Amino acid sequence: MQTRFRIFAVTMTALVVMGGVLTPRVALADIEIDVYISGTFINSQTLVGDTNIYNIGTITSGGTTFNSLVIIASDNNPGTTTGNLTQESITGSGSSGTGTLQVVVQEKLPFTSPGSAGTSMTLQSNVSRSDAGSKTLTFQSWANGTVGTPPSSNSSPFVTGGTTPGQQTYNGSVGEHVSPNEVRTTFTNSGTYTLQSVLTLAAGDSIINVNGTTTVSVPEPSTMAIAGLGALGMIGYGLRRRRKSA
Repeated sequence: MQTRFRIFAVTMTALVVMGGVLTPRVALADIEIDVYISGTFINSQTLVGDTNIYNIGTITSGGTTFNSLVIIASDNNPGTTTGNLTQESITGSGSSGTGTLQVVVQEKLPFTSPGSAGTSMTLQSNVSRSDAGSKTLTFQSWANGTVGTPPSSNSSPFVTGGTTPGQQTYNGSVGEHVSPNEVRTTFTNSGTYTLQSVLTLAAGDSIINVNGTTTVSVPEPSTMAIAGLGALGMIGYGLRRRRKSA
C-alpha cells in the first residue's frame, strides 16, 4: 500500500512540475512613456509589465515648468476576450509658462486579443479631468500607429499612420465637458495590433489631474444574438404570411 502511495505521489509531483514547465507564460508588454515640452524631448521611461509609473518630477524647458509630475500608463496586454484598455493619467502640483506638456504612450508588444485576423474592431478614445483646470487638454488614440524617434532636434515626434478616431479637446474656460465627449472608429484586425496615445496639456493650471483612455473591443455576442433573433422573427413572419395567402 505504501509503495503504491509513493508511486502516486511521485507521479503527481512530476505532472505538476511538467505542467509548470509546459504552461505558456503570458507575455508582458513594454510600456513606453515619452515626455516633451512644446515638442522638445525631455525624457522617457520604458518598463516591462502591465503598469509603468513614471515619477518624472519637475521639468522645465523654454520658460515652461511642470511641477511634481507623476505619469501612470497601464494596459492588459496581450488583451482579453471582452475588451482592451490602456490608460494614462497625469498628476502634478501645477505649472507655469505658455508652453504645453505632451505625453506619448505606446505599447511595444502587439496585442493578440480581443479579436482575430479579419475581425472588425472598434477603437474608442476618452479623456477627462478632475482638477478644475481651465487650460486646454487634448487626447488622441491610435491603433497600429508609428511613434517617431524622439531626439531633441525633432519638434514633432508623435504618432503617424495607423487608425485614429480623432482628437478630443477639453477646455475648462468654455465648458466642463470634452468636445466631443467620446470618439470612436473601426479598423480591421490583421492578427495583432498595437496601441498609442498622445495627451497634451497647456501650462498654467495650479493642480494637474487628467486622464485618457484607449479602448479596443469587438461586437458583443449578445448584440449579434439579438440581431440574429430579429432576423429569425422576420423570416417567421414571412412564412406565416405565405401560409395564410396559400
